[in-house]
Amino acid sequence: MQDFQNIYDNSNKKKRSGQFKQMIKALGPAFGPALFLLLPGAYLSRLRGLRSPFSPTLYKRRRVLPKVLLDGCVLPNEPYLRPTLFCDCHAPEIIALADKFRSNASNDWDYALSIYNFVRNDICYAIESFPWRGAVGTLEMGCGFCIDKANVLVALARAGGIPARYCQIGNVSAFNVETVPWLREYAHQFQMWGKSTDWRLRKIGSGIMRRVKQQDEVGFENAFWVGEHIMAELKIGNSWILADPTWSDEEAIAHGMPLPRLGYDPIALFGLKGVVVDRSEVFQVGRSFWVMRWLLCLVGRGLLDIVNQAFEERRQEGRKLLAEIGEKEYMRRMQRYYIPLPQAVGFDISLVA
Repeated sequence: MQDFQNIYDNSNKKKRSGQFKQMIKALGPAFGPALFLLLPGAYLSRLRGLRSPFSPTLYKRRRVLPKVLLDGCVLPNEPYLRPTLFCDCHAPEIIALADKFRSNASNDWDYALSIYNFVRNDICYAIESFPWRGAVGTLEMGCGFCIDKANVLVALARAGGIPARYCQIGNVSAFNVETVPWLREYAHQFQMWGKSTDWRLRKIGSGIMRRVKQQDEVGFENAFWVGEHIMAELKIGNSWILADPTWSDEEAIAHGMPLPRLGYDPIALFGLKGVVVDRSEVFQVGRSFWVMRWLLCLVGRGLLDIVNQAFEERRQEGRKLLAEIGEKEYMRRMQRYYIPLPQAVGFDISLVA
């Protein structure tokens, strides 16, 4: 049985790494030499600022984490509560943060809500190379994307005594472009790049739009495929609750998305349809995935700086929109997206007016 599981795990790693390679192969020609010509300025600006050439775009978000002393502590080693690859739930920094949230939570659901909202809103969305310290490294850096944020949520859940695992979402497509405004936001961003006064950015933007048009012509005009989107599942009581900590409230409202809330179907919140195609205690990816991610961040540093800065600007816009519209009013407008998860009905999820 164990041999079969190993074969299954290895096949999944190869499949996911293959999907990532296909994405790079498809988008590579869209970038061309313009991608490399954005590099010098990105690295020189870091050196002028007396910081590492490999520092993240949002380097000011870096922080030092408090630690707890673990001498004499007996830490759980059961499945879904123990440390796994990139998810060291027994790290002193993770346990210190988990203890802080546990001290203010009256039950498991309150604790799950607090860590879910913390990971969503405190760790901003940015595309960076993978932190070697996994969940701890993401917390220190203060930014990451779906994979990194899922690592932190799973680690905090396990450190707080809540079993947690990874979920891969696949076969995802848009219900309808008109009902998914954030898809139009991304297309608009690429179109703006295509009109930029910087010929390098203009080349990249027009290349991506050309690829999108080619996809349209083969009949995928209303499809948005996600091959590597990772979420988490937290076991509260006897129920496994699907949770996606990718987008903060500020990012969601800036892109026209519903504000994500624990207990509601995260796929429906994005106006998408899809299924969980894999669940695992360990985040399973092939080594080539991490190599490709590091290479992308190294050779695409200039472009990623532009992308990450654009996200930072959208967060500022989202902050203003939240202040103007108000959380409850905005959620009321987006009420059609809030579909309660059957497993969460017994919990206090009555957040939509």
